[in-house]
Amino acid sequence: LPCYSPDAISGLSPRVLRANGLAPPVLERRRNGMRHGGSARAILRNYRKDGSLFWNEVALDAVHNEQGEIAHFSSVFNDVTDRKRYEAALEYQANHDDLTGLPNRNLLRDRLEHAIAKATREHTKLAVLLLDLDQFKRVNDGLGHKIGDTLIQRVASRMSQCVRDRDTVARPGGDEFIRLRNEPGP
Repeated sequence: LPCYSPDAISGLSPRVLRANGLAPPVLERRRNGMRHGGSARAILRNYRKDGSLFWNEVALDAVHNEQGEIAHFSSVFNDVTDRKRYEAALEYQANHDDLTGLPNRNLLRDRLEHAIAKATREHTKLAVLLLDLDQFKRVNDGLGHKIGDTLIQRVASRMSQCVRDRDTVARPGGDEFIRLRNEPGP
């Protein structure tokens, strides 16, 4: 990976690596840690010299002199990109159907709760459509699971193409699909 050489970055602020859009609470925690002579920990989104994204865990600690005053700060930076990718992959697997990539029962439940809360709060309507493929067992038994999987994938693709971006199409399991759609009120 293209990295900065020690000579190219020595003496520069770590801000040279910072990604745009850094969350203000993260920055504020770091500043408070520095102001109060304590420590601060954060995971930041940064960029390498070639522009590729990496996640950086930063530990910042105040170093005090003999009089108890802050003399300087010590910081340790660790690249935690692989850990963040692994966490993202685990989260995706926990919330999406392996065969179709659609939201699974877990993510559907969360989105349904949010949609109900939104419809209640905004006095709007919520439409829920359940699609169950009749006789699907006959496809698997007669033509094989590979054909059945292909059919499920095609149904998922067609349903996804027929909805708005803000709608949800989910596969809670088997041969069932659910579509959620919030509608404007009366």
